[in-house]
Amino acid sequence: MKKITLFALPFAGGSRYSYAEFKNYLPEFIDLVSLELPGRGRRIAEECLSGVREMTEDLLSAIRSETAGRYAFYGHSLGSLMAFLLTREIIREGLNPPVALILSGRSGPSEKRRLPMIHDLPKDEFLSSLREMGGMPDVLLENEELMEFFEPIIRADLKAAETYVYEPGPPINVPVSVMIGADEGIADSEAKAWQKETSVPIRFSKFPGHHFFIMDHADTVINEISEFLHSINLETIS
Repeated sequence: MKKITLFALPFAGGSRYSYAEFKNYLPEFIDLVSLELPGRGRRIAEECLSGVREMTEDLLSAIRSETAGRYAFYGHSLGSLMAFLLTREIIREGLNPPVALILSGRSGPSEKRRLPMIHDLPKDEFLSSLREMGGMPDVLLENEELMEFFEPIIRADLKAAETYVYEPGPPINVPVSVMIGADEGIADSEAKAWQKETSVPIRFSKFPGHHFFIMDHADTVINEISEFLHSINLETIS
């Protein structure tokens, strides 16, 4: 089986450690490489970015030299948008494109945003919205010292996601797998709107749970990713 590097892009407030549990379920042919945005982890001394395009440019500069091989992108929520825009830019620059995109927790980018913006809410309302969204333990949200560090990072990431303005473009010729949680408030039609962005029929899956279903069902999510990439490997061989 041909090896595939799976570059994982963080969700809002996430870091290169956010997908650590995924490695417990990965098959040998997938090499997971989690990417890091400025302002966290090993890049803690750098200023946070608050625009998706700036984030995309930053991540592309980190992986440009690694696009010659076989690789795919995985992103959740904000990460799915960055994965898509990264692919667009890679194709525009004439670089070797990813063999696949795996996108979870987000409607197609052409869909109008239905949820209210929360990145600029007062602190109490902001923290309440984060609790409703899930994905962050109460022990973190209730720790003032930790939130003093994490709050600006999460706000910057959410600002990037919430202020993104869609720009139509030619469909990419890349297979896309789309995954959503049954209770996260994304309609099937909104998730399937990703089909507008690729000339290849998308693969659509729905899992039990809310926005961070990927954490509650890491084993089955990775199984879905593995099957998708395995099928692409077989198509490549044939």
